[in-house]
Amino acid sequence: MKKIDYEKTIEALEGEVWPPSSYDSRTVQRIHQLRRVKMSDLEPEDLRLLLTQSVGIPLIVERVVAILMEDPWIETDFYPGDLLLACLRRLDHDWGEATALKTTLVDRCRVELARDTAAAGPSHQHRRAIEDALDHYTT
Repeated sequence: MKKIDYEKTIEALEGEVWPPSSYDSRTVQRIHQLRRVKMSDLEPEDLRLLLTQSVGIPLIVERVVAILMEDPWIETDFYPGDLLLACLRRLDHDWGEATALKTTLVDRCRVELARDTAAAGPSHQHRRAIEDALDHYTT
C-alpha cells in the first residue's frame, strides 16, 4: 500500500483545489474547509463527515479503519458507532489501495457484534443499521 503523507491536505494529495462554494450550507462549507486541513489534524468527527459526503475516501479510509480497530464503537458526534456506520455505508465506494481493509473491518465488526457489548456499544436501532450495512456488503 502506498504511504500517505499525513502532513499534506486532501487538496494537495488529490492535486485538485476546489473553488469557493457559493452554496450556503454549513456542511458544504465545512467539507471545503476540511479539504484544506492537514490529514494529521483531522479529528474522528471530521473523518466521519468526509466519509458521509464521500470526500477523499481512498485517502482517509486507512486512518478511519485504524481508529475503528482500536474502538469500533467510537462516538464522534452523534452516537456510539457513528464513525463505524459511516464507514460501512461506504464499503461500495472505491477505497483505492486500502481495499483489503474492507475485509479487516467487516471481520472485526462481526466479532464485535457477536459479543455482548450492549453497555458500550450502539443502541438497538444503530446496531440494526450496522447489521444491515454488513448484510449489504459482499466481500
